[in-house]
Amino acid sequence: MPYRNNRPKTDRVAVLASPHTGSYPFFEREIRPQLVGRARIYLTSNRYQLTIAVDRIYEQKPEVIVICGGDGAMHVCLTAIANRYADTGQHIPQILMLALGTMNDAATSLDIAADPVGLLARVMRKLKRGQALQVKLFRPMTVNGECAFLYGAGMPVAFLQRYYRDKPPGAIGGPIGGVMTFGSVLWSEVFIELGLADNNGWLQRLMDTFGLGEATGLVNYVLDELGMSDAAEWQSSRFGVRLLSADGNPVEPYRQNTGLMASVISQIGMGLKAFRYAMNYQGSFTLRQTNLSFAEVVAIGPVVLSGIEAPGINDRIMKNAILEYDRPLVRTVDGDLKDPRQNAHVHPTRDVLGIGPLLEIIVG
Repeated sequence: MPYRNNRPKTDRVAVLASPHTGSYPFFEREIRPQLVGRARIYLTSNRYQLTIAVDRIYEQKPEVIVICGGDGAMHVCLTAIANRYADTGQHIPQILMLALGTMNDAATSLDIAADPVGLLARVMRKLKRGQALQVKLFRPMTVNGECAFLYGAGMPVAFLQRYYRDKPPGAIGGPIGGVMTFGSVLWSEVFIELGLADNNGWLQRLMDTFGLGEATGLVNYVLDELGMSDAAEWQSSRFGVRLLSADGNPVEPYRQNTGLMASVISQIGMGLKAFRYAMNYQGSFTLRQTNLSFAEVVAIGPVVLSGIEAPGINDRIMKNAILEYDRPLVRTVDGDLKDPRQNAHVHPTRDVLGIGPLLEIIVG
């Protein structure tokens, strides 16, 4: 006979969701009906409310915590949970990640993003029957003490800035929006490589020789109006970064990069498995650096996605790192842009990376 837990039904499951997300109507329509009378639902609109909710969850002592949202919601909620359970002697309850956001790279990497409604239904049935849940052990990374999955500077930030800039309010995001941004940038890179996006480019000078300079001037005007000619910054915007020791002393000199990423998951968005083996190193993260241009990265993309070591891409497996940049820089954590010019809590040139707590992620 299956084991029956005689605790009140609503005490066994706690749910975190936000009413101020694009996926909230879906939550109300598809997720909440499965939870009514079977879970305690905590709706939070800011970090203060989230802290209060997690305090109540800690007192509730549930078996399962359900987090609804995308990568950003997951890392914010997991941070609050990890902070509350730290040094208490109590294990963090099993985590059910329901991928309801526009960016669900963590859930996709764990193979649980495709059908959140079906996954929730299976979990609730197993809990009702007293059956054990199927879990994967997973350690997130930490960035300045916050749980995270993906961290980036340089090229990843430029891509996200363009993605958020080009996406009209209310427009579709996720993979479709990402592909549109990727296509726009790649197209403008082609013009850069041909010299059309630069009045001093070789093709511009050649056309001037044949009296066609006005034609390329018109092309450049159209590109400017479409916001496509500014992709040149992807090639020229390099930054210096170096590692520091725990006591703040440099471990290595500044090295020039166009892009830097750190990851504990395989996916980077749009279904691209750029860190194919990252999840094989539980308790560590992959630090990836490159000095290649965006066009060069695209050219070797198939090699990177296959997991083969690629020229111009430097990977290191690390447990912790202190990164220092040679100038104030915007960074990204799970799709959120960390701009020191707009947020006084963001250090202008330094980030501390590490490894978070061991989590039991429910997969079925």
